[in-house]
Parts: sequence; structure tokens; C-alpha cells
Amino acid sequence: MKPNFQRSAAQREVDIDTRGRKRRRYRQWLAPLEKLLSLDHPEQYLRHRRSVAGNLSDTEAVLRMRRAREAMFQDIAA
Repeated sequence: MKPNFQRSAAQREVDIDTRGRKRRRYRQWLAPLEKLLSLDHPEQYLRHRRSVAGNLSDTEAVLRMRRAREAMFQDIAA
């Protein structure tokens, strides 16, 4: 499931009172992308693209998969 970077969400702050209880306060409402961009060096929290699939169109990916499957079946039959 892809994250929705436009939907606003409450940003929680946790305060500890004198009795040691945690109080959660929601003072800030930001979209996740706004929060990410407000941090120092936000690129450190992003994953680097590891697959080639993102660079291919759907048609190219299907053709590649079909060729690989055909090659695999030819190896099995031989």
C-alpha cells in the first residue's frame, strides 16, 4: 500500500507529567510530506530505489517476464 502524502495527520507530542504519566498532545496537523520536508536532511529518511521495475513501462516489464519464462521452460524441456 502506498502512503498518502497529502492527507493531513496529527503529529503527536508526548509530555510526561509530575506523576510520570505520558500525556499525548496533538498540536500540529501536517501532511506527512510537509512534516518530512520540515526535518533537517529529509533525504536520509527516504529509501533509495533498488529495483529496475520503476524505470520500465508496464509493457516492457511484461515482455521481459515473458522472455524469461520462455527461456526457463526451454531449459526445463531440454
